[in-house]
Amino acid sequence: MATLTALGYFVLFLVLSAYAPGFMTGEGIGGLPVGLLLGLAQLPVTCLAIWLYEHTARRRVDPLAERIRHQARLDAKRGTAR
Repeated sequence: MATLTALGYFVLFLVLSAYAPGFMTGEGIGGLPVGLLLGLAQLPVTCLAIWLYEHTARRRVDPLAERIRHQARLDAKRGTAR
């Protein structure tokens, strides 16, 4: 979900850049252009997506991978014992 959210944000930024240049060059907070502010906001969005991906991987994928490795070790021991 985080990946799709980050990707959607990037696509929105590109679409606004291509089709709404007046909006993107408009004045935002502190006199900075809206496009610059949206571009700078991509960094925290990307960092959040990476953090959520890692968190999910540690919680769900890593335990599953460890179980598969453990089962493979057991199967290999059984294979050499024959």
